[in-house]
Amino acid sequence: MFLYKQKSTLISDHASATQDRTKYDHDIKLHTDGLIKTIIKNSLELYSDLRDDFRANCGFNTVLIIIVFSYIGVFIGRFKLEYDKTKLEYEKGKREEEQMNEKAKLEHEKAKREEKQMELDHAYKMMELSLRENFDPQRIKQILSNEQTPSSSK
Repeated sequence: MFLYKQKSTLISDHASATQDRTKYDHDIKLHTDGLIKTIIKNSLELYSDLRDDFRANCGFNTVLIIIVFSYIGVFIGRFKLEYDKTKLEYEKGKREEEQMNEKAKLEHEKAKREEKQMELDHAYKMMELSLRENFDPQRIKQILSNEQTPSSSK
């Protein structure tokens, strides 16, 4: 069942300097029927040894856990604040861009209206010029005389 055994020593040095270091002798057993089984068995044994040590030094471990979680909390808080700041800057930039797009759109529409008005003015001037060219006094007299002749024959 076992290929070989190896002894591993874990030293717990989180105790104060006046106390002796706690020493764990942990047998690492290599199972021939699978790496996963080896990892699970060795982890369970190591966990039980460390759990006993954790219970023995509960006060120190509690303080250590509080410190670690406070650092994690500060990191997450700073990350969230930075994210909110970046998000506000992004939204501000987006609003400014939308305002610029709106201004550009209004200016474009104004330019189109002015261009259309200029085209209408040009067409009106051309019609006016064509009427002036057609305004020949002799031709008007001829048209008027043609209209009077048929009416006098009635």
